[in-house]
Amino acid sequence: VSRDYTGDPSDMAELRGRLLLVAGDSEAGIAALRDAAASSPGSQGLQELLAVALLRGGETEEGLDVLRATGGDEATVQQVDTTMVLYLLQAGRYDEALERAQRLQELQPEAAGPLSLQGAALMGLGRIDEARAAFREGVELDPDDISVAMNLAGLELQAGNRGAAREALEAIQDRHPGHARSAERLANMSLQDGDHQGAARWLQTTIESQPEMLPPHLMLAQIQLQGGQ
Repeated sequence: VSRDYTGDPSDMAELRGRLLLVAGDSEAGIAALRDAAASSPGSQGLQELLAVALLRGGETEEGLDVLRATGGDEATVQQVDTTMVLYLLQAGRYDEALERAQRLQELQPEAAGPLSLQGAALMGLGRIDEARAAFREGVELDPDDISVAMNLAGLELQAGNRGAAREALEAIQDRHPGHARSAERLANMSLQDGDHQGAARWLQTTIESQPEMLPPHLMLAQIQLQGGQ
């Protein structure tokens, strides 16, 4: 026996949109979510879901517009702003990303994350010295923020400043012994310098702290094989 659905139409439209997205029909899924969002403009979660679907579906402008219109408390707004900056960076819209990252820093003056985003935007604009300054400020502000320290190391490597890159990576290891990504980069740099023993030492620190991670084991095994061990 069939019965007519008597609940909120926006709930049914949202469910239909989610199912269509899971099924891989992004166009129909986004259309259903648009209908749901229009019927329930006050639903923060629904608006964010639509925005993410639009951005993933390549509808960058509309997705960003939905994010801009999303309300919420201060923490939610800051999270939305961070998401917007990341998508702007991905889209290569570095001027807009920089502007929004700067506004985000004004809201979070004690956080290193906005400075990391600024540095990424500045790198995209080719303003390397300013990007370096932003990353360094972020590291000084929060030495335990690994992402900004890794960005600084990556910038220095791209610029050919291997000594500065090594210093940034070793600082991460000092504060977070065995951190995998920084240890692997240090190991690669040691290999490039012909220092196989140094590379093995860096990998061993990661293996000791995170024995479940496979890549350091494989990299160390390769070094040992090449050394006849």
